[in-house]
Amino acid sequence: PDDFNTLLGINYFGKVNWARAALPEMRKHGGHIINTSSVHGHVGSDQRAPYTSAMHATIAFTKTLAADEARYGVQVHSISPAFIDTPLAQKPLEMMVDAGKFPGATRDEQMKAAVAWRLQYQGGEWIKMDDVKAAYMGLLDGTVKLETGADMHGPELTKGYIDEAQRKNGAGGIAIFEGATQRAVTGLNQKVLNAGVETPPI
Repeated sequence: PDDFNTLLGINYFGKVNWARAALPEMRKHGGHIINTSSVHGHVGSDQRAPYTSAMHATIAFTKTLAADEARYGVQVHSISPAFIDTPLAQKPLEMMVDAGKFPGATRDEQMKAAVAWRLQYQGGEWIKMDDVKAAYMGLLDGTVKLETGADMHGPELTKGYIDEAQRKNGAGGIAIFEGATQRAVTGLNQKVLNAGVETPPI
């Protein structure tokens, strides 16, 4: 329960608390809030209950906040990318390769297997940071027009992740990961949680 609360505190209540702090001023002048969610806000993912719950909650919070704040000229959107090509995304794969979680005669082959596993629902392609930045900037400068409350999860941000998860696993889109490898990821998450991050107050 404590770990669950910590992840919700970081990934969901942090957004709630930020909005609470910013909205009094934004209501005077209008503005734009963009919450970061994930493709995991659209599907279920085994052994990822805290994170998946936080991402679903983020999308629901976005829609509700948009309805509440529209009268003040405040727009609210969320963006839900799949796995992005960053050092933060690569590091867990490197650690799992070092732990012998993937087959291959060489480290390069093992890394290719790790990346293929990670990107199994998005056509084997990483999402590029430039695509994510373009999504944020497009919403902010008005070149991307979405109804307030909408979640942005087009093909440039997901590479088909949501559709593929639903195709393979049914309408619920349950993304099922290989158990031993997923346990390694869970172990890495646990190290982060053990760092002692406090849950923000509600």
